[in-house]
Amino acid sequence: GKSKFEGENAFHSNEKTQRLRLDELLKARESLPSEDTYDTYGVGPCDLLRVQVFESPELTGVVRVRPDGNIALPLIGEVTVAGKTEGEIAGLITSKYDSYVKSPQVSVSIEEYCAHKIGVLGEVRKPGPYPLKRQNHTILEIISEAGGRTERGGNSVVLIPSNKTQLDPST
Repeated sequence: GKSKFEGENAFHSNEKTQRLRLDELLKARESLPSEDTYDTYGVGPCDLLRVQVFESPELTGVVRVRPDGNIALPLIGEVTVAGKTEGEIAGLITSKYDSYVKSPQVSVSIEEYCAHKIGVLGEVRKPGPYPLKRQNHTILEIISEAGGRTERGGNSVVLIPSNKTQLDPST
């Protein structure tokens, strides 16, 4: 078997790899536009959206994003929303309703997040999948949602990031 020394070397090597990966993630995050707004979440399949058209209750309602990344709305039909923010979707719907409604005022809000999830495993009180509610959701916030660490939990967090760089509605 391995000696204690070899096991420690393997542990420290893995820790160094994780630190390098975390540094890469932090640098990538710093290069993103520094919007401190909640309107950075890219909507995806399964998310539930509330679409409100001021003074048009017949056009107002709640709709779930289908697996193809589209929603269907009265009068205008199919609207592709995957990867877009609430504000972008509202602008898109406003322009489509413009020929049906005089000066449409549209607002879009997310009623239920479920498209993008983060798996939290290990020594936390409630391990499992948690919805990513915005792009700038922090690790601390996710761990807090998972009930925090247990008494047996260590002081390390291991990140296993997805290789996906952008939303692909076909997956």
